[in-house]
Amino acid sequence: MLTVSHAVTHTVAVSADPDRCQAVLARFMALFESLPDVSSVESYGGGIYRVILKKMGIQLGAIGYGVHLAYDMRFEVLDDGVRAVTLERDPYDSWIGDGILLADCRSETRVKALAEGSELTHVIDLRVQVQVPTLLALAPRKVVQDLADALMRRKTESFTDDMLGCLKRALA
Repeated sequence: MLTVSHAVTHTVAVSADPDRCQAVLARFMALFESLPDVSSVESYGGGIYRVILKKMGIQLGAIGYGVHLAYDMRFEVLDDGVRAVTLERDPYDSWIGDGILLADCRSETRVKALAEGSELTHVIDLRVQVQVPTLLALAPRKVVQDLADALMRRKTESFTDDMLGCLKRALA
């Protein structure tokens, strides 16, 4: 198994006041569906959601491998933002369907009042256990790990930028 993880924090200033930000953040999971990397968001009630991302993969020469990542999450509205945390699961049963791999995720978006407007800080921490396919298992482990880490870093940062962009548009 290959463990791939990345955490990132991004902050953006918006012209909306904290109350308006909080109202938009309360619809966070609905906004989530509009992100380019999101394939689907399913609601199970009680703040429980399954988010499935579009396929991401690594390429090593002519050899490629990719999976759809999914997150079963509990979403909570806080006094000053929102939190989404992966539900407990059996780490030995992480596949939920053909080519879909459950991942661990912790995400928080906090609102802070500014003299004019608000500041949104979005923190996301992702971790996934990936079974290395036989063809990639033949490559040097460090090469495969470095490729996977670079992909996770790039995807996490672009996903966070997309989320903040979505929030900014909703607040405009």
